[in-house]
Amino acid sequence: RMLEYLKSHNWCISRCDVPMIAKKLKLNHNVQLFKYYYTKLVVWMPHLQFGHMPCCINCKDNNKVGVHGYPSHPGRMVVDLKENYFIMGCRYKCNLCKKDKERLNAIAKAAAAAAVAATAAADVEVEVTKVNLQYTFIGWDSRVLPLFPDGIGKEFPAFLTKRVTPMHHEAKKAYFAALRDAFFVWNKEKLEELMEHMKEDGLSQEEIDSKMLFSPTLFTDCVDRYIPPPSLLYFRVRAVFALFGNMVDSKSKKPLFNKRAFASANNLLEEIRRGYYSDPPGVQWYTKRLKKDGTVAVNKYGMALLDCSRGTNRVESFHKDLVSGWGSWPMGMEMSAKLLAEKRHRHNHRVSEKRRDGFPKIGHYDTWEVDELQLLVYRNRGFLLFPHWSNSSEYVSTPESFDVVALQSEDVQKALEARCEIIAPLPKPTRELQYQCKAMGSPLPFLPFTTAEERMQFSAYLHNLSCPVAKVDDKKAAIDWCAFVDGQKIMPKLPCHIRTYIRKWERNQRSKDLFERSKSGREKLAELNSIELPSAAACNQPIPLPPAMPQPKPAAMHNQPYTIVANSLIGQIPVSQVSNRKRGRGKDKEGTIRQPKPRRCLTCVAQEGPHFETCIGRWPRSTCQYYSA
Repeated sequence: RMLEYLKSHNWCISRCDVPMIAKKLKLNHNVQLFKYYYTKLVVWMPHLQFGHMPCCINCKDNNKVGVHGYPSHPGRMVVDLKENYFIMGCRYKCNLCKKDKERLNAIAKAAAAAAVAATAAADVEVEVTKVNLQYTFIGWDSRVLPLFPDGIGKEFPAFLTKRVTPMHHEAKKAYFAALRDAFFVWNKEKLEELMEHMKEDGLSQEEIDSKMLFSPTLFTDCVDRYIPPPSLLYFRVRAVFALFGNMVDSKSKKPLFNKRAFASANNLLEEIRRGYYSDPPGVQWYTKRLKKDGTVAVNKYGMALLDCSRGTNRVESFHKDLVSGWGSWPMGMEMSAKLLAEKRHRHNHRVSEKRRDGFPKIGHYDTWEVDELQLLVYRNRGFLLFPHWSNSSEYVSTPESFDVVALQSEDVQKALEARCEIIAPLPKPTRELQYQCKAMGSPLPFLPFTTAEERMQFSAYLHNLSCPVAKVDDKKAAIDWCAFVDGQKIMPKLPCHIRTYIRKWERNQRSKDLFERSKSGREKLAELNSIELPSAAACNQPIPLPPAMPQPKPAAMHNQPYTIVANSLIGQIPVSQVSNRKRGRGKDKEGTIRQPKPRRCLTCVAQEGPHFETCIGRWPRSTCQYYSA
């Protein structure tokens, strides 16, 4: 059930669903006590989400990688602009590297034992060191994410930084809260106003401070903040590092900062000093949040809600929607471009309705019709029908291209154009390839290696090179490849196509060499497999045809003289008895007299005349005697 919930919610558990999840897991806890600790959880298990097991950090292969287990700590904390949340996942294990570590440890122990025996007479101590080969890793390790195919590693929802503080240090929560308060300065007037409302609502100062520490969303939604200039921000952040850096945990006896943490802190202070984190002057980061009717949204205390434009959270959420919509659907290039353009247009229109003041709610996405209506009303009436509307048809067209862009270099383009002049006339490609050529501005489409002629020609090209395969320049190879293009069986290639296929070609060459080296062993296996038992001939029975559709059994048939197929009755029509019951209105209840509704002249009613109950226009075929229709 939990896996079904994660699949339907994009592998994310929202804060509002935490009580429901805890109830299903039968976790006994006080909701009122723990509600301030509820936070969003993001699950990262690529072997379930994308069907790809992560590669090992040592051998860079995933053939022997499996799930090792789940870590005991709650997960990796992500510091966001508005709230903090956690990313959870499982650890993976490479069985191949595990065997290599065990083998190397055995060799190291044997070498140490031999060294001890050789130096026993000289009374020399020998130190035995263990092999430091890591074979277990977490799914979001920074060394693992770039190894995923098809850009899966880029779908990781956070930007990882090196952990410079201990995971379970008792001063960690207070440190992050102090660092957040050092970076952001609250608007004092609005903050005091919000606190006064919360006190009037019955909350004590201690409860307000707890909300501000563990659930700051209520404060960030209605109180604006700013990042001070470097002259002030530098000393605020430095004071936090000086206060919490050397705090020692009472259990582990370790400080909050180690040497690497202090080095990272110094780098951060240097960037603060250069002004990389302070708000630029004159830039407004906040706008009032609007409701569907265009009015300003307020919270339960009557304070206006705010939208902050810092960060890229909204953009990343749109990218996540694109991944879920296009992640596993096979679709052509032209169809994808059209759908992306339509989705981009609708998204911008919805965001404009939500976040632009005075933007009209037209109820559809055909904005070109609104442009035409806007211009028509202005020419005939002299005023704008929608004053806050901008006509996109009035903008100057630019040579920009979207969705599909040219990836080839100028040298590859020139080499291809020169080759096309030699092999002209060019064959007419399919519609999909015509769209690619038009979008990339090339006479022929750039395609990966697919045909047998391309693979044979590339193999001959590599054999004729004087340098080893590992040192092949993919950019130069893409230019040289244009000399073999014929427009039918051999198509031009990009450097990425060359670079990708070289790895595949090397792997195939190693497989061929292994196939030749194992010739004697394969011949013995074929001789062994040719031996048949005497009883094997009895198993060679003829293979029958697939079974036909089974006919219904007598007990499953209704045994009626007719059959209804597609709402049509076939067979003998059953005789129906005619009912002599007189149809009509039933009797009134006893003690009640039904009074008919008095007739009225509808024309008099429409004109608000006083004689609507006496006018002869009350009757169906009569005309009003006071007003004309």
